[in-house]
Amino acid sequence: MLFRNLSDKEASEFKQWARENYRPFSPIQGIWHPIVQAECCLINQEKSGLSIDDFMTISDFNPDCMDIEGLDKFGRRSATDDYQATMFFNGAPDGYMTAYAHLIMYAILKSRAMELRAIGDIQGALWCEGICERIYSALPDFARW
Repeated sequence: MLFRNLSDKEASEFKQWARENYRPFSPIQGIWHPIVQAECCLINQEKSGLSIDDFMTISDFNPDCMDIEGLDKFGRRSATDDYQATMFFNGAPDGYMTAYAHLIMYAILKSRAMELRAIGDIQGALWCEGICERIYSALPDFARW
């Protein structure tokens, strides 16, 4: 889905809309503008009193709402930590360890793409994002957002 670029004033208005209309911990709709989605994620984090790492499970995971810091934190998780993977998926569905490792790689690449865009390396960012798209398309349904 493509979203239009917003001016600073419009971005502020979209964030304000989220603050006025979003009910904490209710579903964040994928059709909402990414600015609104990110603000909803921030609202949830503020209301929880916890860091995102303290409560993140697959139902909370949406790297499209995460900033570089959040992606880096997720990317530092151990891809071989069975306990952490089981907690993340609320169980151990078939193929969960591979899916968990792929999500970690996705977070690392998404963070790198954001860094590259910030310094103007669009080609490098597109390369990372292309790999992210391939990772996502290979994920089992239970690991998708």
